[in-house]
Amino acid sequence: MKDILVGMLLVISPLLAQAQNNVIFEDIGTTGDGFGASATYNTKLFKHFGVGAGVQGYKTVTSTYNLVNTYQFVPAIYADLRGYLQVRKSLFFGMVDLGVDIYKVKNGANPADDHSNGFYTGLGVGYCCGITRRGSGPYMTIKLISDTYSTTYHTVTKGDGHSTNANGTSAISIGYKF
Repeated sequence: MKDILVGMLLVISPLLAQAQNNVIFEDIGTTGDGFGASATYNTKLFKHFGVGAGVQGYKTVTSTYNLVNTYQFVPAIYADLRGYLQVRKSLFFGMVDLGVDIYKVKNGANPADDHSNGFYTGLGVGYCCGITRRGSGPYMTIKLISDTYSTTYHTVTKGDGHSTNANGTSAISIGYKF
């Protein structure tokens, strides 16, 4: 089922971008311990600024216990803000993504670190080499992806306690801008 949805997205995306005169970014990339992909729909509000929404899934760090990282495939839904700098057909861009990670961690080594659905933050820069008249073409990005989440732990004397934690990873991706 997942393969069918990805295939449909790849076929429909260029058509939506052309029909709406907006931009769709689709990429695949790698993190420290695995691969992932993202798709972002973006519309330019001003000459050098656009907003949009997207989905992604990367294998990222979801918890750390005794200096050992736990990696897990983490899908996210996010809002996208992009700054653009056009140089002829080529495009430099910076992006800020804010959203929610959709996952559940059950940590057998440290049950106090059980958590789910963290706050997703993505920061990155990219370069697109426009090869068509409209500026579509391949691109490359470098992203910093972070997950901020809360956990509840039990103390002997005061009852339940709460802790806010953050994990992050970097991703390098290549894709195509429609």
